[in-house]
Amino acid sequence: MIYGLVFIIGLILGSFFNVVLSRLDREEGIIKGRSHCPYCHRILAWYELIPILSFIVLLGRCRTCKRPISWRYPIIELLTGILLVGYVARFGIIINFDWLFLLVTVLGFFLLGLFDFYYLILPDKLVFPMIALAFLRIFFYGNQSRLIDLGIGLLLMSFFAILYLVSRGKWLGFGDVKLVLCIGILFGYPGAILILLFSVWIASLVGLLIIILKRGSLKTALPFGSFLCFISIIFILFREQLSFIIQIFS
Repeated sequence: MIYGLVFIIGLILGSFFNVVLSRLDREEGIIKGRSHCPYCHRILAWYELIPILSFIVLLGRCRTCKRPISWRYPIIELLTGILLVGYVARFGIIINFDWLFLLVTVLGFFLLGLFDFYYLILPDKLVFPMIALAFLRIFFYGNQSRLIDLGIGLLLMSFFAILYLVSRGKWLGFGDVKLVLCIGILFGYPGAILILLFSVWIASLVGLLIIILKRGSLKTALPFGSFLCFISIIFILFREQLSFIIQIFS
């Protein structure tokens, strides 16, 4: 029952994430804007916005113009539901600062990763709140270790900023530079270093696979921020299972 309720909440949250992905940089706004068909622009009724179910009932097409509805919507809803269930299965339901902080962090990384995956951009409207969250954790629960984590974040950000300047933005975007600051503060050493290493390795393998399958070339842009975000989520959810790797680098 608990997991079922959590999954439903996750589906609803995923539906909201779809709204954010669609409207974040538009004038219509996230709260005031009404959901509509991107083709015929008809305002959607409430029963057309039920996560997963509406997509199935409508057979993946607009009720009016019959144009196809993107599979992105049900997939993101489903993934968010699974992610939320996985989080509760990992940490239980203990409402305290750390529990809420980690939940917001996981969901924030997930949304950022989705945004970079679809649009190859990490918007400041999402990155800055994540950085602010990391600084707030240090401010209210700061100790010597977390001050060191702050130094790690600034050091990694400086390194990536140099890469950005040297490549004139061809190797990575400036959003990645800001995201690395957040990851450095949150995970410190060696967690942040490992996240960066795994992200670079996996991104390189994906890029190589794209070239082998002739889906792109060396100039094909990859959403590096997505790799950073999704690897960060894995480190949060499976930190104990990855402890042996962390100890090697400690």
